[in-house]
Amino acid sequence: MAYLADKDIRARLDDINFECRLDEYPFQPDRQIGPASVDIRIDTKFWKVKRAPGKWWRPRPLKRLGANDIVDLRHHDIHEAQPTLHWQQLDLAVGETLILQPGESVMARTYEVFSMPAGLAGKFAARVSYSRLGLLIHCGNDFINPGWRGQHPLQLVNLSGLPIRIAPLFPVAQLTFVQLTQD
Repeated sequence: MAYLADKDIRARLDDINFECRLDEYPFQPDRQIGPASVDIRIDTKFWKVKRAPGKWWRPRPLKRLGANDIVDLRHHDIHEAQPTLHWQQLDLAVGETLILQPGESVMARTYEVFSMPAGLAGKFAARVSYSRLGLLIHCGNDFINPGWRGQHPLQLVNLSGLPIRIAPLFPVAQLTFVQLTQD
């Protein structure tokens, strides 16, 4: 497996085609491209659970659970699951913040829209510096196939004992590119 170095990433920028919807916050190759990865920022849209904070993590006796307290995957088509059923969308302006309470989870997405060009696959990873503070940044499917384009989904979970302030445009993840081989 061969990862692209910064020089190779820069050579493929037209194919990767990073786009940002806010003109005043464009993709900045000189700041975002590292030796073998690209720092990816978090968007201004978040989806917060409609239930009380921390409820995901509190153990409850089974006898107290009702039919609406259990997600039964036997009765869900995973491809038709809609996050809007259990999540409310929050739109933050740049400069606004969201406080994630201990045990609380929010869904988010990358600010940058990008493509995975032919001949390359992508690998998404959380920035370790935030993990050390107790912020779990889960990248869902961390593998990106060639031909994909869009904003990558993210889930943020506060595993610390303290509230964590989150703001749009923080570089929360890193994207690496893997050169595919031919058989």
